Amino acid sequence: MILDREVLEKRRRKLEDELERAVSELKGMGAERIILIGSLANDIPNPLSDIDLVAVMQVEERFLDRLKTAYQRIKPSVAMDLLIYTPEEFDEMREKSPFLIHALEKGKLLYAA
Repeated sequence: MILDREVLEKRRRKLEDELERAVSELKGMGAERIILIGSLANDIPNPLSDIDLVAVMQVEERFLDRLKTAYQRIKPSVAMDLLIYTPEEFDEMREKSPFLIHALEKGKLLYAA
């Protein structure tokens, strides 16, 4: 049991360190809003937890291209699921998309410009 707690605490620290770095990189890319979702947002990480982020930023790239750019810049050392929406996409989807509705209700706002 002690080992499980040690493993979980080590994983939590790694996730939190990586989250801090990812948020810094996204802010540097011009993010206007960053929302943490998933187990880390609910403060119940487990040894297999990853980082789940929704970012809003003004970009001209197509959806998959902007994700590629962000992953290349962040170079995450843990599993990370990242979704990046333009402000227009986000505003259009925030009341229609069950995913974004859930993210806004249950997620943790980490940054807002």
